[in-house]
Amino acid sequence: LRSTQKLLRNKILGVWGVGPKVSSFYFRDLVQVFEDQIIPDIEKFDWNDYFHLNPIDVHVKKISVQLGLIDQNEKNNTIINNSILKYCKDKKVSPIKFNQGAYLLSKYGENI
Repeated sequence: LRSTQKLLRNKILGVWGVGPKVSSFYFRDLVQVFEDQIIPDIEKFDWNDYFHLNPIDVHVKKISVQLGLIDQNEKNNTIINNSILKYCKDKKVSPIKFNQGAYLLSKYGENI
């Protein structure tokens, strides 16, 4: 699976104007459509495979700060991503659904 992920990610990143965040949004939403079929038991899934499916932007970061997952001054997206993945694993929550929900809540919702 990882070699296929790398190949597909490199192809998407080869498109002019597409960077790591946009490719993560693309793959996150693509995998989300089939997540329940390809990942029937979230506890048996390799959580490292979620890393590139978890785009970090200001909205996801804001919710992560409000939940106490990261410090508000944290700028390293790898640290932010790993903190979210650990939280989701501990809570047995899909990181894809967490990421989508955090984005929508921060962008369109009221302050929590």
